[in-house]
Amino acid sequence: MTRSRMRVLIDATGVSEYHGGMKTYLLGLLHGWRDYDDELTLAGMSYLPSEVEGYLRSGSVRRLESDTTLRRLRFQQLELPGVVQASKADVVLSSDPSMSLRARVPTVVTVHDLRYLSRPAEFSFGRRWYRRLAWGQGMRRAAAIIAVSNSTRDEIVRAVPSAAGRVQVVHHGGDHVRKWRQEPNPAPYAIAFAHWTNKRPEMSLHVWQELRRMLPGLETRLKVIGVPAEERDHLSGLVSELGLDGLVELMPHLPNEEYEGIFSSAALVLMPSTLEGFGLPVLEALALGIPIVASGGAGMEEAGGACALYAQTGMVEEFAQLCATALFDGDFVAGFQAQAAAHAEKFTWSETARRTREVLWHAIAH
Repeated sequence: MTRSRMRVLIDATGVSEYHGGMKTYLLGLLHGWRDYDDELTLAGMSYLPSEVEGYLRSGSVRRLESDTTLRRLRFQQLELPGVVQASKADVVLSSDPSMSLRARVPTVVTVHDLRYLSRPAEFSFGRRWYRRLAWGQGMRRAAAIIAVSNSTRDEIVRAVPSAAGRVQVVHHGGDHVRKWRQEPNPAPYAIAFAHWTNKRPEMSLHVWQELRRMLPGLETRLKVIGVPAEERDHLSGLVSELGLDGLVELMPHLPNEEYEGIFSSAALVLMPSTLEGFGLPVLEALALGIPIVASGGAGMEEAGGACALYAQTGMVEEFAQLCATALFDGDFVAGFQAQAAAHAEKFTWSETARRTREVLWHAIAH
């Protein structure tokens, strides 16, 4: 093994076709890694995104014919050490904080957020239990920890003080959106999200109600993306209750191409999240030149920099006022485009891969 080449086993059992941020992270990292001659072996569950094979320059993919948490635990603790040995891996990179406790090479874990600690009500008992068990051990025992932001690093150190010297911040890239098609839209619309509870779709609906109260002739529609089937009736009822029928469209999880088209042609992205580990849609919006209104103090400032507009968490009127600025203030829009492009250019997947490799090499050497 030389410094120019290593064998890496990527434990991607936490990545799903339906978990947009994790999927984008994995595919972006693999894309950036194509600059290097490393041999990568990916291990994932049956729901591992189908595109991963196309992103590998050298290596292989192993899929488990299962999608249960218990099967994942069994694989990580009992079978992954054999995969490490068979692939002759020098290091294991886990896409989340969980890890095998029996792998005989260094393991580096990735922490995207620790909301289960700071926002436990947003998780079921089972999800909290799994994270406390698997993620807690991973952060305590990993050779190194990659945090996707400085705010996430601070969360890690608060939760596991002994990890302070092992945490390195590696930001996501945002340049994957360059291939998204942007179409001029004669009927401008905004987008918000609903696939996790922290996205607070109810808050987005209240913001849109307030925006229409401020601007009675409002025609800009709000498209809420990723509405779970079990939440649709509740959110549909709220749309009617707020008098937003015809002004709000509730959308399920979308195929990649449709999602990219809707996102990239939006006039505004609204993210009143309770907490984000990094806030990838914030960076994606800026890279596309789309104004973003997000919660301040909720982990999105690194992604948004000085370009995003931040409202105090939970303040509906403040969110609505900033949405009005982003949509209709010509002076703001004129200055926004160049500033957003300059900020977004700092975040590339090539840099993410380079920094990740540095962390892996350091783990191997120590």
